[in-house]
Formats: sequence, C-alpha cells, structure tokens
Amino acid sequence: MEQRRAARYVTNRYHNTSSVSSMIEHLQWETLESRRTKAQHTMLYKIINDLVDIPANQYLVQAPSRQVPPAVYIHILPQELILSTNHIRLEPPPFVSRRGPLTLYPSSRGFPHSLSNHC
Repeated sequence: MEQRRAARYVTNRYHNTSSVSSMIEHLQWETLESRRTKAQHTMLYKIINDLVDIPANQYLVQAPSRQVPPAVYIHILPQELILSTNHIRLEPPPFVSRRGPLTLYPSSRGFPHSLSNHC
C-alpha cells in the first residue's frame, strides 16, 4: 500500500484511472514482496554462516542422513523460525503452529547460489 502511494507521489499522477502498477513498472521499482524475500534469504544465510548473533543450533538442525544423493538437508523447528521462498520458508515464531520440522531445499551449500539468482 505504501509503495503504491509513493509511486503516485513520485509520478505526480493521482487520478483514479491512473494505473499504479504501470507507474511502479515504469519507475522500475522492485516489489516489496521481492525485497522482503531477499531480506529473509540474506538473514537465513547470515544465521547459517554465523554472521549474526543468532544461535543457529537452537533454530536449525541437520536432518538425519538418508539414502539420497549427497546433500545437506536442514530442518527448521516449527515453533522457532520459518523462512519462505520457492525453497525456504521463515516466519516469526511462536503463534504459527506446525506439525513436525520443515525440511529446507536446497542445501545450505546451494543457498548462496539461489540467493544470487534472486538479487
């Protein structure tokens, strides 16, 4: 909502028939949803790589090994953190109730690559 108001202000087009979506497209602004997704990916990457003071071992646990191609699977404990994109989901705790841990794909090794695709 705020981005739409800002687009009207920046373009100085307040008429009801003006398309805010086309204004945002013309301004080449990134959607707020996309910006939030990048911020969530960045934070998860920083947590996994100990770049922030958030204890990853309290929120992220490595899944037990299985008979699948070599990869690292990470479970996020549902009552703690959940980050969301095509592959990963992270939401604020604890009022979100889920059953069992959530497995993240791709592995944390592939995470920087998937992040660079979205940036």
